[in-house]
Amino acid sequence: MAVDTVFGRWLSRQSVPSRPPSLDAMMASGRAREGLLDLAKRGDRGIFVHLPLWFLIAIWTELWAQHPLFCVINALIFGANAIARLMLRQRFGALVERDYRSARNVFLALLLANCVHWGVLTGLAMHFTALRNAEVPLLFASVGVGCSGALGLAISPFVRLWYPACVLGPIAVALLTEPTPLHTLLALMSMVLVAYLYKASRIVHDDYWAAADARFDLEERARQLELLSVTDALTQIHNRLYFEHRLVAEWSRASRDAKPLSVLIVDLDHFKVINDTYGHPFGDRCLVAAAKALRDALHRTGDVLARYGGEEFAVLLPGADALAARGVAERLLHSVSEVQLTHDAQAVHLACSIGVSTLVPAPQSSPSSAVSRADKALYQAKQQGRNRVVIAPA
Repeated sequence: MAVDTVFGRWLSRQSVPSRPPSLDAMMASGRAREGLLDLAKRGDRGIFVHLPLWFLIAIWTELWAQHPLFCVINALIFGANAIARLMLRQRFGALVERDYRSARNVFLALLLANCVHWGVLTGLAMHFTALRNAEVPLLFASVGVGCSGALGLAISPFVRLWYPACVLGPIAVALLTEPTPLHTLLALMSMVLVAYLYKASRIVHDDYWAAADARFDLEERARQLELLSVTDALTQIHNRLYFEHRLVAEWSRASRDAKPLSVLIVDLDHFKVINDTYGHPFGDRCLVAAAKALRDALHRTGDVLARYGGEEFAVLLPGADALAARGVAERLLHSVSEVQLTHDAQAVHLACSIGVSTLVPAPQSSPSSAVSRADKALYQAKQQGRNRVVIAPA
């Protein structure tokens, strides 16, 4: 059951029997995408905070009654930002996959726009007497927004610095427009707070990415183990276990869709003689060369090649009828015959026999019947003189 579960997960991610792309490249790009998606998820909690907080401050300080147009304009700005972020979040995963850099830039622009907005509002309240009633609440709200963002979104070094800076920067500028000793002190304290938040949030940042690195390392190791478990160590093509699981999956699909499926069993001719004459190390060279020749002769991405055992190889051709399967088998036969090897300056030629089985799976039939039919056809090919293709009767 555990093996079936592991292979089920692994097979669901596979579409071709070729070698996977660079694991380092996959992990590097995956790490960045996952970090951005996690950052966006953490930022979701703030989408619905800013507008209600602004309403609370505007109404409680009677700013709404005194300056309704000013309050409505700012409410619309907060609301537009929230709507834009919600719309972005609905398609964010797809945007990140398609254009990581653009998705990141748009997300950060919308995220930091609220910070700048709070900072400007607080600066205006400090600078204009008509807004002084809201000065202290706005200051508390701005500092709270800056601190929560710096710590809650600390997984991004950029956000760690610029989230509090975009809130407190406009406040410091507003204070310095009237450079009294108190205002200068408060402006300096704002910058100190930005620096402190950046330093303090480093712990959150480092802990998050240390855990992420450990998780990615485990995932990479798990993937490597899965690949090893379905890869033949000598020929570096898939092994029998992988072939049998793919056969079951393709058999079920062909039965459901009433489509043909072909199985080929390939056996190197006189391989025991080669082993006995030239030794097992050279026999291994022959197997590697034959596997490469067979792999190069398969042109469809969905076809499966596996080492089935000893000098036998198995080929799975989903959707291939008898005519197409014969064509592939003839191509495989020719490809193996083209292999050129030498042993102590002596040329060694390879040849193979191939048995082909093609059928449309019946609902209650067994996948092993296709292999059995191909095996019998292979036996006939051997009996008829080897180096040939034999098709199992329909």
